[in-house]
Amino acid sequence: MDEFNRSLPMRLLRAREVYLKLFRPIFAEYGITEQQWRVLRALRDEGEQSGQTLSRICIISGPSLSRIISLLNKKNYISRRIQPDDQRYMLIKLSDEGRALCDKIAPQIDEKYRELGEVISEEESETLHDILDRIIERDQ
Repeated sequence: MDEFNRSLPMRLLRAREVYLKLFRPIFAEYGITEQQWRVLRALRDEGEQSGQTLSRICIISGPSLSRIISLLNKKNYISRRIQPDDQRYMLIKLSDEGRALCDKIAPQIDEKYRELGEVISEEESETLHDILDRIIERDQ
């Protein structure tokens, strides 16, 4: 077994923290959390989703997602509707206000990614993505 500090899960967590430290001030400026941004971003990129699908793609538990959806709805960043073919399921969609928020935040996020380009080259980033994709595929 690897030393604790050299274990891959710990190193991945540390790398995640380094990345998120760059983005947290942006989220705080707009009064949202990392998880709320993840939901908004997923809806922006993927379109309307069921709660189950959103939970899976955002890697957020059902109960946590439920609270996030409720809060984002109160802020008018999303809208909800009952799935027509199955009334047990909710469909969640980005509202115009949510899209406007994403459009405000996106350039700042892009700038932080450019800053990270000073630490890891585009080629290294692609290699890292490929390696992580292979790891993730084992779960599929």
